[in-house]
Amino acid sequence: MTRPLRLAAALIAGLLGGTALLLAPTRAAQVEPLPEELRRLPSELGYGYRAFHRQCVKCHTMDRVNEQDDLTLRQWRDLIGKMASKDDAQIPPRDQRYILMYVEHRRNARLDAEGKQQYLTFLDRCDGCHGIGLVYERRVPRAEWPETVSRMARKGGVKITPTDEASILAYTLRMAEDLFGLE
Repeated sequence: MTRPLRLAAALIAGLLGGTALLLAPTRAAQVEPLPEELRRLPSELGYGYRAFHRQCVKCHTMDRVNEQDDLTLRQWRDLIGKMASKDDAQIPPRDQRYILMYVEHRRNARLDAEGKQQYLTFLDRCDGCHGIGLVYERRVPRAEWPETVSRMARKGGVKITPTDEASILAYTLRMAEDLFGLE
């Protein structure tokens, strides 16, 4: 989804109290109200929140989900894939990706102040040009992130200060190994 379309979807969601579908889920009748803190963040997280509640919480309690909080993101990705492969799950690949983004958001909410700031800088600056989904979909090896972040910082679309660049790099290096297992 392009930046103008994401902004339009976010505007519509805000006008409708955050209950609009930012990306059409498979079952529109089961729309989970979007928490206030997610309304200000990239639309992929709102979709992931809804997909999580639509797909995961229909079978598992939040207590059961919270018991898994010590899983790495890579373990979450594998677990989501395992759940999606069950005959009665019917979790489309697109929903799996957005659920993983939402789980990553939940994980980052538990970090120390510096880790949270790195994550929020990543969300704000990267979503400004291409959306955070692109970052999660690409299989960029850890060694390539410094050049990738530097190249993005040099583009003119979003102001990325040297401090922002350092924060984004710290987050992507931490995320890349956990999510992709790539050196």
